[in-house]
Amino acid sequence: MLIGKFKSEIKILYNNINSYMPKKYLVNNFIETNDIKSTMFVEAQIKEEHSTGYRDWDTIHRIGHKINNTRGGSLVQCHPSLKMGKNNCPVINNNLNEALHFTTPFKEENLHIFLVYIHPRAKIEETIFTKAALYKYSIIVGDFNPNEAKNKQIKKFLQNDAFKKFTTPPTFLENNPDSTRDLLFYPTNLRKNIKNVDLAADLGSDHLSMVITLDMQSQPDNIKGKKSLQFDKCKLDRVNQDMKQFIDLHKNSRIDENYISLFNEELSDCIVRYTFLKTHHPFLHELPPYIIKMIKNKRKMYRAYQRRQDPALKPQINECNKSIHQMIQQYK
Repeated sequence: MLIGKFKSEIKILYNNINSYMPKKYLVNNFIETNDIKSTMFVEAQIKEEHSTGYRDWDTIHRIGHKINNTRGGSLVQCHPSLKMGKNNCPVINNNLNEALHFTTPFKEENLHIFLVYIHPRAKIEETIFTKAALYKYSIIVGDFNPNEAKNKQIKKFLQNDAFKKFTTPPTFLENNPDSTRDLLFYPTNLRKNIKNVDLAADLGSDHLSMVITLDMQSQPDNIKGKKSLQFDKCKLDRVNQDMKQFIDLHKNSRIDENYISLFNEELSDCIVRYTFLKTHHPFLHELPPYIIKMIKNKRKMYRAYQRRQDPALKPQINECNKSIHQMIQQYK
């Protein structure tokens, strides 16, 4: 939990800063005048020689792509009482995209925060969604540069109702004044803890800032998984045994509408009683599309190997199997 001097609510500043260093003192002034306890920036354009520290705060920064000058890049700064920890990032397949994964203690567990930048010409990395869904408490925030294709990805992600998108007014100032490129996703169990998201003053970039007010003390909702009967695991011998007892008990009864109704009720009860009940947790998904795609490609290679008996394909298949196994283990 947090050190006692903090109130129950903390404020987190997020912004596509479009080069952090020229705006460093403007940002520092905003932190001090608005009681900010953590900052998150994408498009920070940080270089190795840059000093990104603020007071005694913990800092994580990711150097962007070096094309002539550094572009992209991410920066996270947290008050030391938040006890920030850096975690392994999701697998990023397109090097134009970026993600940082860090944590802070929350409710005897960790709150996992994913800071994301998705390039305008790239699709959203599904690994970000699937990894965030592994944790009980997680937040995804960043510049998604949404378009029709990305909106379809987002819609699919939100279909299982485990996560919600926080709706804000437009955040992008340039070219299209109605564009909301910066998005925040949070799990349903944190709906009481995301107190507010305010658009803040311009910090010198072409994106408005977000100030996320997070309640660290209120008890999150207890979202229970849905349960379903696994009929293929029904104990049929026990069902048969109980139904034989039912028939023996009613052997002198007249077989009429009441008897049939009673028989059906007893049979239904028996099936439910002796069938395995499986819980489907809302924060766990089936294998994500990027792993399924690898499995399909491996099967194609295996069929080609069976047809041609080409020994050169065997090590490729083995390597593919190894990668799939590692990715499934990481996902789980």
